[in-house]
Amino acid sequence: MKKAKRLLAVVLSALMTSTLIASCGESGGGNTSGNAGGGNGADSGKTVEIRLLSGWTTSGENVSPDSVLYNKKIDEFNAENNGVKIINEPSAGDDKRNKARLDVTANNACDIWHFWGGSILNDYVAEGVLADCDAYFAESEKVKKEDYAQEYIDFDVIDGVNYGVPFTLAVSVFMVNKDIFAECGLTEADYPKTVSDLKKVSKIISDKGYAATNVGSKGGNPSHFWFSDYVVQQEGGKEAIEDMLTSYQFDTPQNRKAMEVMADMAASKVFPSDTMANGDWSPSFELFIQGKAGMCYTFNWMFTQFPEEMLDKVEIIPVPALDDGDISTSTFQEGWINDANVMLKKSWDDPEKHDAVIKAFDFINWDIPVAGAEAGAIVSPNSRITESIDYSNGEFGLLGEVMQWRVENDITGRPNHWANCANGDLQAFYQSTLDEVWAGSISADEAMTKIQKKFDEEKAKAGA
Repeated sequence: MKKAKRLLAVVLSALMTSTLIASCGESGGGNTSGNAGGGNGADSGKTVEIRLLSGWTTSGENVSPDSVLYNKKIDEFNAENNGVKIINEPSAGDDKRNKARLDVTANNACDIWHFWGGSILNDYVAEGVLADCDAYFAESEKVKKEDYAQEYIDFDVIDGVNYGVPFTLAVSVFMVNKDIFAECGLTEADYPKTVSDLKKVSKIISDKGYAATNVGSKGGNPSHFWFSDYVVQQEGGKEAIEDMLTSYQFDTPQNRKAMEVMADMAASKVFPSDTMANGDWSPSFELFIQGKAGMCYTFNWMFTQFPEEMLDKVEIIPVPALDDGDISTSTFQEGWINDANVMLKKSWDDPEKHDAVIKAFDFINWDIPVAGAEAGAIVSPNSRITESIDYSNGEFGLLGEVMQWRVENDITGRPNHWANCANGDLQAFYQSTLDEVWAGSISADEAMTKIQKKFDEEKAKAGA
């Protein structure tokens, strides 16, 4: 898989030298035409424009390597003159959530969205905005439903209808900087196995002027995943998370205990001193790769930005466990379906667009994830794609190390709270409240009461 490494190097080179996008990648197997359905739309002799809502930004200092790669693939697709032109309308992070809402309200929604999956789709399903993706699977000659585990498909099933095609697995890692540990007089024997261990080494590291971990919290990132890791260690924790979607019950014994642990960690200097400034994905990750934090918790969408020369300086370990946890963190680590591709029902039902939507959706569900997987930018939930990647050959940097560690230790994923909030407002409220816990501005009890009150309000609105 040396091609994958060369591909990413080209992408990074292009990123540094120009805002123009330049890289290469293979489209993968299957029928590249994606032709299905009647004779209208993409096969009518005219070019049909398909608008794509994505997070793949096209320029600016924060453009990511995967965005460079995916936009290049879109350029290649459009250059083939196949009767379909994809117009990328990027909006990064939570701004994408806002754009989707505003576009739907203005009756100007994009034809295809590279969005999040799970409960965030509820609002749009209720408004009849999204198309049934099983209908797409039935017509596509390139992407098949059986390529995905049923539990991944189920993530986007609402009221018995499948509204999404899974795109990326969220794969987490917890690791230590061996050099910082050594400077602090800590050895491999001191790698924290429990919360008590974590608090002990955090004090030693912070006394040396480093942040103990990079786990800040801005908009609930990356804190909400960390919180979930401490709920699912408890008996009934997984069920408490999954039941939230219909019960609207957040104040459970498992959630309350984990919240108390989070508040204790904040008081024990486990988190950076400025949790907001060092929150969100890039700032928290930068804190670690700049050598300012002793431990790091992050996810695979940051891995392409991990310096190769740092690989020998880190050691991957399980997330430190609750002292009295019921389920060992040596068997699991946070990670589940992170995002999904969805279609606008109006576009799918439009005979002038139908075939073009299939071609564009095939491209988004096959060519893009193949290129991303080969470049080490994503872990695809599509079994045909993932099984074609050899993560053990040294060509995938941090992602390769993490995937090997997970396989060698038989690590499984777990669901998280974010994906099991009943709507986007609950997600945002829950995550912003974590910011306050991390900053020490409210207690665990206040956080639990505040979040449950919001859940009760949303339950009443939904008539649940």
